[in-house]
Amino acid sequence: MSTGVKLAIEVGSFELVYNLYKYVTEKLKQPAIIVESDDLVSHPRETLQKYCLATGIPFSENFLHWKPGNVDHFPDKLKDPGFLNEFYKTAIESTCFLPPSQCPIDLSELPEELIQYIDSVMHLYEEMASKKL
Repeated sequence: MSTGVKLAIEVGSFELVYNLYKYVTEKLKQPAIIVESDDLVSHPRETLQKYCLATGIPFSENFLHWKPGNVDHFPDKLKDPGFLNEFYKTAIESTCFLPPSQCPIDLSELPEELIQYIDSVMHLYEEMASKKL
């Protein structure tokens, strides 16, 4: 599966995340706790400390390291080896947060429909990003 297709799958669900954000903030009248994934992998301790403070969960250094390979808690349909290798291999084999790739995505390599989709939801992303931890 190409990087462009994987990215399409990830951003294709962005509107669902935004709808959840709106539900929490407008219907439930609660503050949304928004964690930017790049912040989490670039500054895991600080980001998790902010998350713990926002949720009332005591912070633990154990949140920063884990044993690789634990998929016992995954739903059965996600335990398929092909699915795990395709989407979660790096995460499953990890033992800590790793910094994001320093190689930006070359937008010229993405399908035009994906670029248009990203452009169409960018204002939603920016609204949520302005409220992140």
